[in-house]
Amino acid sequence: MNQPQPAPGDPGPQPGRAAHDPWSAPLPETGPPPKAGPGLRADLRDALLVLVGSALVGGAAVGLLWYWLAPSVALVSNGEALFPRNSEGEGAVAADGTFLLAGIGVGVVLGVVTQLLRRRGGVPLVLGLAVGSALGALLAWRLGILLEPPRSEIVERGRELEPGGVIDAPRELTAWTALLGLPFGALAGHAACFAAWGPRDPQPRLGAHARP
Repeated sequence: MNQPQPAPGDPGPQPGRAAHDPWSAPLPETGPPPKAGPGLRADLRDALLVLVGSALVGGAAVGLLWYWLAPSVALVSNGEALFPRNSEGEGAVAADGTFLLAGIGVGVVLGVVTQLLRRRGGVPLVLGLAVGSALGALLAWRLGILLEPPRSEIVERGRELEPGGVIDAPRELTAWTALLGLPFGALAGHAACFAAWGPRDPQPRLGAHARP
């Protein structure tokens, strides 16, 4: 069987130089493989720390802000009972709105701090942040209630007032959807920081192909 002859104008393989094989081009360089993570146990430990921290810190911060910033509802005495001065309920709506906005603000701070301290993220960390901030919202609500005088004390003080006397009612949360402000803010802040500064997958580096 005759050997294949070089094409016209092709000098063929030269002495001391290997013939060019177009199929032997080097593969693209992909860089070093990514390092392995710290493991599931470390992720669960970080998630537990975030859960406890966000619940305690977020609950205390939102509860105190609600107590300090929420307007009180004025009650007027007629000598026998107490009635709201404003029957439209603007004070109750303002209290719910204050709790919601305070929860969103504190939640965003919690999400940003969590991302800055634990940049690698992960599903357990996000779940810990979500559950912890939700528990923190409940703690904030209970803390705000505990800081107010009990309802029985308000009733006793109202009976001592003369007709036309005014006393502040304890703050109450009438819209339970306001509890979603803290977890929503925490997840939104964490997601925004993760999108901006989170880890990126290594991009493959294409090497130069061998020339004939």
